[in-house]
Amino acid sequence: MNKGYVAIIISIIISLALVVSTLTLSDAIKSINKDTTIAVTGSAQEDIKSDYAVWTGSFGSRAVIQKDAYTAIIANKEVVLDFIKSLNVKEDEIEFSAINTNLVYKRDYNGNYTNELEGYDLYQTVTIKSPDVTLVDNVSKQSTDLIAQGINFTSNPAQFYCKDLSAAKIRMVGKATADCKERANQIVSNAGGKLGGILSSKTGVFQITPQNSTEISDYGINDTSSINKQITAVVKSTFSVN
Repeated sequence: MNKGYVAIIISIIISLALVVSTLTLSDAIKSINKDTTIAVTGSAQEDIKSDYAVWTGSFGSRAVIQKDAYTAIIANKEVVLDFIKSLNVKEDEIEFSAINTNLVYKRDYNGNYTNELEGYDLYQTVTIKSPDVTLVDNVSKQSTDLIAQGINFTSNPAQFYCKDLSAAKIRMVGKATADCKERANQIVSNAGGKLGGILSSKTGVFQITPQNSTEISDYGINDTSSINKQITAVVKSTFSVN
């Protein structure tokens, strides 16, 4: 084949290759400029205080004759009521449940229940619901003093709630989103770029824990054991980059 002809073919191939390479690079640059984004996770924490509390306790009586057990639990209820009122709890914040009855059967020598009735167990619960969280906390801690008065009493831990938790969550999402933007802007600015608008945002689960707690859960936490709590919100946002 003529050498000149070969040279012409090679020149054409090289030219075409350069054109294709240039177009490919141009498309890549356009793609990068168009699709460059940054995803950042931000968070916010805030201390909140419970504004509502619930506490329950229970007491009971046992007797061979049901009427005697009933008479005893009615007397116990009066003692419990007087004791709780002495701690400055309002009467309209105190609730008593219906009286529950359990039949008690004798056991044989092997510890198995028989069909022979031994007596009656009656029990009742008392509940306090109040916005005075400190008062309810005090009642839960002092209520077992009723044992010294001959009452078979059991106290459960008080539970503390924030009734305006929805507003707090909305506020925390706003703060966490602002933290996202601040973090993203810092990263992009340090790289010599300019942060664009927000493209998407996703809120994670809320962690409501006792203050200074390091507890965390993938499913979120809603603490009811403490008066003073900490709410943590996490938001993941994606921004465009110019």
